[in-house]
Amino acid sequence: MNLEEKKLMQCKLMLDAIIGKDNAAKWWLSPNQAFDGLTPSAQWLVNHDIVYSYLLSHTFGGIYS
Repeated sequence: MNLEEKKLMQCKLMLDAIIGKDNAAKWWLSPNQAFDGLTPSAQWLVNHDIVYSYLLSHTFGGIYS
């Protein structure tokens, strides 16, 4: 497993903790102002570190901003 795959797995775990498994799939496909209107899935393809950092900051109260 490469680093990007590990980060994706961690993102999925963070999302499950923040919004629940039922809402996580919808989150990936919904436009997000934090990503200039891109969906998190689209932003991941452009630069996955932005999505990863976003979720870290929301999971741990902004200490990763």
